[in-house]
Amino acid sequence: HGFVRAVEDGSLILIDPVSWLSKMASCFVMAAREPGTARIIGKRVREIQGLLNDKLKSCVCSEEEASLVAQLLSSMDLCFPFTADGNEPLYIFPCLLPVVTSIGDIPQGCWPADSDDKGSSRSVLIGRRFKCKDGRRSFPPAMTTVLITTLCSLLPSSSVLCIRSNVMVCVVGGTHVMVRHIVNSNNSSESGALDVAVLGEGGSEGMLGVLNMLCWSVSNVMGQFETEIVKQAFCSARGDEMVDRAGQAAPIG
Repeated sequence: HGFVRAVEDGSLILIDPVSWLSKMASCFVMAAREPGTARIIGKRVREIQGLLNDKLKSCVCSEEEASLVAQLLSSMDLCFPFTADGNEPLYIFPCLLPVVTSIGDIPQGCWPADSDDKGSSRSVLIGRRFKCKDGRRSFPPAMTTVLITTLCSLLPSSSVLCIRSNVMVCVVGGTHVMVRHIVNSNNSSESGALDVAVLGEGGSEGMLGVLNMLCWSVSNVMGQFETEIVKQAFCSARGDEMVDRAGQAAPIG
């Protein structure tokens, strides 16, 4: 038995025993989650090389081979490259990143704090919630990785503020955006759902335009997984309600 996969845009075909592939992939999917509070957490090729040499005692992996392994893992949707300021790319493994379950899990400065308890024009939040139509509690695990990869490819790296296992925060057209896959929720009505929210000046057409653009991208990715969805709208006068609760969601068309 063997494994055949095109990487580097199809310019390279890798053929290796399945046993080697599973052992190699387990070095990453079975590893402990990455600690730290950095906004972007990933591994450079030299770190991938060191991990492979440490875990796979039977072989010695060169830096060039580690780069090919990273590309292979990326083609399998286990990770994706992220390049900032022209530096060497980081390979981000969502399964190794911290999970966001509350607003406090997001690095400080990424999501605007709301200093006005009564709400203000700058802190109006609008969003859409996507849920599986067939009653499944959650979307396929790989979908979040594909979605974050797609959004990162559409946006300048400088606009991406934070990436976590189930959350991405960025700035689009001066509007703060959060995409999150809800996990470990005690609320059965929201568990497994995917939220897209924008935070900015209330009532601006720009906010709605950004939201519609992101929802279009989300729908396209979900279509790749042949997932039927139900979409709901939500809004809030406070930006810090996004992660903890999405307000009263009401069905939309």
